Amino acid sequence: MLQNHTPAELFKNLFFIAVFAGIGEELFFRGILQRMFIRLTKNPWMGIILTAAIFSGIHFQFYGFFPRLLLGVLLGAIYWYSSSLWVAILVHFLYDAAIIVLVYFNPQLLQNSEATLIQGQDVQLLIGALISLAVTIVVLRTMQKKSLASYDAIYDDDFPKKDDNNLSF
Repeated sequence: MLQNHTPAELFKNLFFIAVFAGIGEELFFRGILQRMFIRLTKNPWMGIILTAAIFSGIHFQFYGFFPRLLLGVLLGAIYWYSSSLWVAILVHFLYDAAIIVLVYFNPQLLQNSEATLIQGQDVQLLIGALISLAVTIVVLRTMQKKSLASYDAIYDDDFPKKDDNNLSF
């Protein structure tokens, strides 16, 4: 889908890849699986990592497994700390859209999609990635400090308390 280089194809790819993946994958992986794994393990980080591993594995790309695993952990942490699936959907959309636009303006990146090393002309990508990493760490730490998310606060109403005064059969 990323091989065609017309403005119409760019917008079609942004819509079908970035919008649908951002919404669909986040609803399934963070909205269902992550909640389920956190609830089962009673450990937010275990649930985030398990979900991220499945998220990465489902994409069936050997060389992309660890970068996508890190993306899954990041999206999981964003969802956990923000307590909003919409924030994770927006970040997923922005990530996919950035990749689509980058490939649109640099089609040579599609020639070796399995490459794992940054080479000569790709130093600019490395610099951009390092800046992005620094900004991501600062934003995530800020979210963590301001977050009110805790296992008890989020999952407390998932398990009704047994009340002696309220006997229901």
